[in-house]
Amino acid sequence: MDKNKTSVAFAILTELQVMTVSDQDQINRMIGERLRIRRKEANMTQDQLGDAIGISGAMVGAIERGERRLQLSVAFKSAPVLNCHVDDLLPPHYLHDEEITRILEMYERIAPDKRKAFVSALANLIEAFQ
Repeated sequence: MDKNKTSVAFAILTELQVMTVSDQDQINRMIGERLRIRRKEANMTQDQLGDAIGISGAMVGAIERGERRLQLSVAFKSAPVLNCHVDDLLPPHYLHDEEITRILEMYERIAPDKRKAFVSALANLIEAFQ
């Protein structure tokens, strides 16, 4: 399985979770996960990203874990360093959709040790329908 396909599928599942939850902590975790994915794709450590944007590596870690909110100014500094658009770091603007909710509910019923296989299968399905 291509690592990039798995990353895309995981990002989609992360976005699906946010679409059904209005809780701010959940949104912070989703934004943090998006930042972490982009940082790792850029082959940067938390300290390297922090140095590049003027915050500590510990702060980057706290944002990635959803413990601290991503300030808009930090998002705008991070995007060019991570070679992405600021929108790539922020929550998606999807409307609530029953089909998306069904996919999320199926994912949540899967045993945690089998979720990686589900994400892999989802990545293959996404590729097949493109």
